[in-house]
Amino acid sequence: MTEINEVNTWRLLDLIFELHGQDKHYPYDNPPYSISKLGAVTLSKALRSELIKDENKDLLVWARKNIVSLFI
Repeated sequence: MTEINEVNTWRLLDLIFELHGQDKHYPYDNPPYSISKLGAVTLSKALRSELIKDENKDLLVWARKNIVSLFI
C-alpha cells in the first residue's frame, strides 16, 4: 500500500467511525455506502456531507474508488 493510500484509508475510516461508530448495525447492516445493480458506489448522505468540506475534499474521489475494498 502506498503512503498516500494508507493515509487516506485512516482518514476515511476516522470520518466513518465518527459518523457511524455508535450505530450497533454498523458496518455490516448499515455500511456507509451502497452499490447499485450496475456497480456504482453511492456514499451515505452523512459521509458525503463530511467529504465535501474543504479539509476533506481531496478524499472524496479516493473514497468513492476505494471504500468498498475497506469493508470486504
